[in-house]
Amino acid sequence: MQELIDLSDRLSWLNSDDIKPYIICRKESRVENPGKFFNLKWFHNEPLMMDPLKIDDVYFSNALMNMEAKAFQKSDMAMPRWVFYDCSIMPGFIAGFAMRTSALKPSVRNVLGQENLLGEWTPISMFIIIPTMVEKEWVAHNLSSMNALVPAEDRLYGLGFLSKAFGLSWVNI
Repeated sequence: MQELIDLSDRLSWLNSDDIKPYIICRKESRVENPGKFFNLKWFHNEPLMMDPLKIDDVYFSNALMNMEAKAFQKSDMAMPRWVFYDCSIMPGFIAGFAMRTSALKPSVRNVLGQENLLGEWTPISMFIIIPTMVEKEWVAHNLSSMNALVPAEDRLYGLGFLSKAFGLSWVNI
């Protein structure tokens, strides 16, 4: 990870204990030996593992849907709930970064809405990857983050790119 941070001091947020990568998927969709193909050491913290079928994790899925809806609101391309579950979460998985809710900046809290900040961790980016009918072939469905919603000074440099890099490396693509 230090090599990545050495490329730009703007990536120092990766060292924070208030930010973790996450994976949300069903147990049946988990990948064997995740992250072993690339062996990237970019991410300081072990990922949070969320299960969309566990009631205790539903708040996280709802927060993801909220962030995604706000990110695509202007283009009127928000993802319907059935697409989120039936086309992405059930067959595939979502990867990204979450921030400790207590550490969220006021602009992020404001845009996401206090009513959506229910757990210890709040998703701040998401990358959806769905397996195809062909073994070991995937479709990248969606990429969004809070960076599109907050002032420039509150954005995390490289958040979208690193969300995608983490997700692809996790499934060994």
